[in-house]
Amino acid sequence: MRDYVEFYDPKRGSFLLMRREATMHQTGDRVRKIGGDYRFEGVVVSVFAKLSGARRCVVEDDRGVLFIFNEKQLERI
Repeated sequence: MRDYVEFYDPKRGSFLLMRREATMHQTGDRVRKIGGDYRFEGVVVSVFAKLSGARRCVVEDDRGVLFIFNEKQLERI
C-alpha cells in the first residue's frame, strides 16, 4: 500500500486510492512556495480535494503557521 495515497473525494463522499506518483506532493514533503512576492517554506501536513476535484496542500512552517496552496505553487526542497 505504500505505492498509494488516500484522498477524500467530496463528490463521491468516499476515500479514493491514487498511485503515489500521480500526485505532485505528499504528506511529509518539505516544500517552498514558488513565484509571487512572499516566501513560505514548510512541511506538507495534508493533501485534499476541493469539491471541484482540484487538489490542495496544507503546509505548516516552523512557527506552526498553516497555509493552503495548489500543487503548482510548490516545489520540493
